[in-house]
Formats: sequence, C-alpha cells, structure tokens
Amino acid sequence: MISDSDIWVWLDTLIIIIAVPFLVKNRQHLVRSLHNYMKTSSWGLMLAGIYTIFVFSNFSGLPMLREFALDNAHQQDAVNLMTEMSALFGYNLLFFSTLHHFSFSGINA
Repeated sequence: MISDSDIWVWLDTLIIIIAVPFLVKNRQHLVRSLHNYMKTSSWGLMLAGIYTIFVFSNFSGLPMLREFALDNAHQQDAVNLMTEMSALFGYNLLFFSTLHHFSFSGINA
C-alpha cells in the first residue's frame, strides 16, 4: 500500500522531471531574471523567509534546547509548536515578499 509520504515523493519527482529540462532550456532568461530580482527590495525579505524556514525551524528542535527549557512532560508538544510556528512565520515572509515584489514592480498579479 502506498503511504502519504510515498505520494509526495512521487509528486516531487514528477515536478523535478518536468521543471529541470525547462530550466536548462531557458537558463539565460532564468539567470537574468534572478539577477534583476536580487536588486529589488523584496530579495532581503525572501532571504529572511528562506533562512527562517531552513534554519530556525530546524534549530528549535535541538535536544539541548528542549532539556534546558522544559521538563519531559511538555518537551514534544513544545518542540512541535516551535517548529510549526517558526516554519509558518518563514512561509509568511515568503508570501509577503512575493506580494511586495508584484505590487511594486509594476506587474499585475
């Protein structure tokens, strides 16, 4: 039987198979667009969101922080809450970066 995680692996693989040839074909346009985006004020907000998701949501799950701040009864609940809330904050930063970019770049979203 296929589990939920297996389905996500297959969907991710399908997206990669479709996207990579397209990106390789249009790599000059991709590099030029990324270079232009890095000059906007939305770039910093985007980096903050990515940094928050990949660093702080994983950092909050470190065992030494849990043992220092919490007793054993509440450790797992607190870790789950901190991880999910920091990831949610990071995704909100990414969302607002996208809104900011489209609202101030003259592109009608």
